[in-house]
Amino acid sequence: MATEFTLGTAIFNSVDEALSTMFSVGLGTFADLIAPVIGAFVSLYFVFIALNWIWSGNTSDLPIGDLMKRMAYMALFTLFAFNVGYYKTAVVDPVNSIGAEIAEAFAMTGSETPQIIDQMGNQIMATTKAIWENAPDMSVTNLNIGPLFKAITTIVVVFFFGLIFMAVAFIYLMIAKIMVSLVLLLGPLFISFAFFPVTRDLFMKWAAQLLNYTLLYALFGITFTMLTNMLQKYVSGDAFSNILVGDLTMLKLVFSYLLFSGVIIAIPALSSHLTGGVGINSMGAVGPLMSKVTGGLSKLVGGAAKAAGGGGNSLSGGKNRRLG
Repeated sequence: MATEFTLGTAIFNSVDEALSTMFSVGLGTFADLIAPVIGAFVSLYFVFIALNWIWSGNTSDLPIGDLMKRMAYMALFTLFAFNVGYYKTAVVDPVNSIGAEIAEAFAMTGSETPQIIDQMGNQIMATTKAIWENAPDMSVTNLNIGPLFKAITTIVVVFFFGLIFMAVAFIYLMIAKIMVSLVLLLGPLFISFAFFPVTRDLFMKWAAQLLNYTLLYALFGITFTMLTNMLQKYVSGDAFSNILVGDLTMLKLVFSYLLFSGVIIAIPALSSHLTGGVGINSMGAVGPLMSKVTGGLSKLVGGAAKAAGGGGNSLSGGKNRRLG
């Protein structure tokens, strides 16, 4: 029985379990830590309001309406910031699930993003195995290395380009997930900032970051689905019974990997512009490294395609069949 690629789901679940522990234990401790400080600032805030009311000389006209409005604001932010159970139900769980649900809506199989990555890994391994099994054997009477070299070149394109893209894309995805969790862990503090007019802008920035990372996760999932669908069409058509390994197919594969690598790198900037958040543009530092790697492999594939020129377009059947 063939071993399935499940590394993406395994790592994702491990990180999810670690973050769940942080939310279960650390969030309540953090809320208890800042509660006395926020309470002191709220008391001081009402004292300043009372002093301002007294100094203005309006002692005969009590601002009941304004006071009730401020009390309602205080009750609202207290409900979200210091009721940890309600905060997890009303804020943490929806934010963690919305991005994944949007990505699943665009996936033909309805799979989660880590499962889409695993599916891509399984397709890469299945395609590589099929190409190698159908590659011709070398013999003393048959020294034509062109078809064999073409098969090896195709394996390099399918396998190594795929692994590089999967690694970088999965790192981006996990950074987005961890970052949104860090923002959520600081939620009680920034929700408290919403009560004070001077610090309300900090709360708005915090909310923008939540929206930013939620959209980022969704866009990554949609991108993985698009690339997986394209690779399956390029490499195998509608099924894996006929593995296409022509020079044109290899160029299409290289172009697809390079194109979607650029898309992955550009998604954080797009998400930050759409939501007004700062985003994780520092992740773009991965881009130059990936560009060097894929650039070197592109030259390798180009030279290999020329050296193996004149070969056929597909592999089918058993061993000892000519590729040309």
